[in-house]
Amino acid sequence: MNDPRISQLLVETKAFKDLDKPVILTSGELGIYYINTEKLAQDNGEFEKYGDDSQAMIAHAIRMTQQHSTFGEVIDILTEDAKRLMASLVRNNEYGISGGQRRD
Repeated sequence: MNDPRISQLLVETKAFKDLDKPVILTSGELGIYYINTEKLAQDNGEFEKYGDDSQAMIAHAIRMTQQHSTFGEVIDILTEDAKRLMASLVRNNEYGISGGQRRD
């Protein structure tokens, strides 16, 4: 997905960074940029205190969407895109797998 508004918000929040040295992603593809979601969510790394407590992490993410309209806007855009993708997969009797890369 390449949404122009998300691209704009990534730049505005300084969450986007070109990498000097590419990294190998889980998919096996080369990653040439880095997205710092902490900057996009504007939570200053607070999410880390929730560890493996998924319910607390979800509650925190919801708070961040309410406190920071730009993060809420990104989540809304991604949610609509995910709905369209899932509807397409169901119509075609296909499956999807999510993935990416985490620092740890």
